[in-house]
Formats: sequence, structure tokens, C-alpha cells
Amino acid sequence: MVHVYDLVDWVTEAGLTAGKSAAKLVQAGKIAETATIPVRAGDNVRYVVPHIMHPNNIVDGKMRMQMRVRQPIEKPVWVEVRSGDKLLQRKGEPYARPGEMVNITLKPALLDEVKSSKELTIAVVER
Repeated sequence: MVHVYDLVDWVTEAGLTAGKSAAKLVQAGKIAETATIPVRAGDNVRYVVPHIMHPNNIVDGKMRMQMRVRQPIEKPVWVEVRSGDKLLQRKGEPYARPGEMVNITLKPALLDEVKSSKELTIAVVER
């Protein structure tokens, strides 16, 4: 899938993250087999990047997810991250539009919960 950014700032950040991840991989000297967690598009989400999370390879404790919505919501929304039925994190936004990237960065304190998840689902819903 092609991921098109709406702001150069996101391109720069993605490049920095990719560089840090590549450096971590080279320093490790081998590719460790790690568990992966699928990241699914939930209510009103067209797609999410990343599609698969490798929790043991998270750089600097940051777990950023980016998505685009299917339908515009011109009212306040929640960006929700769930593991099964459990709400892990919620972030408010004033609106959501298909042409604008929606982002959420999971708190580092959630890393253990993310690692124990079988799947994460991201949704963008009205408040």
C-alpha cells in the first residue's frame, strides 16, 4: 500500500524513525525473531500505518500510528486504540477528514500491554 503524506513534517519524521530503526538493526548484528501484532483499521478508518507492529523493535518507546478516515466528521472525534474490547488510549481531535492524516502516539507506559496484545484496532468516532 502507498502511504501519501499531507505534510512534509510527517515525511521528515518517518525518515528519522526509519533511520533510527535501521541503525538499531545494524547494531544488533542479526534480525531477532520477534512476535508481531497486527494493527487493524476499525470504525471509519481506511487504513493504518504500520499494519504490523514489532513491539521489541520500538525505537525510543514511541509507538506512532497514522491513518486516514473513510468519511469526514466535522464534529469533535475520538481516535481510539483498542486491544480486543479494552480501550488502551483515546485522543481527541476537533474533526477528521479523509484528506488529512490522523495520528496517535501510544504512551510508552502502554508498551507492556501492547506486547501482550493479539491485535490492535484503531477507530475514529464521534465524541
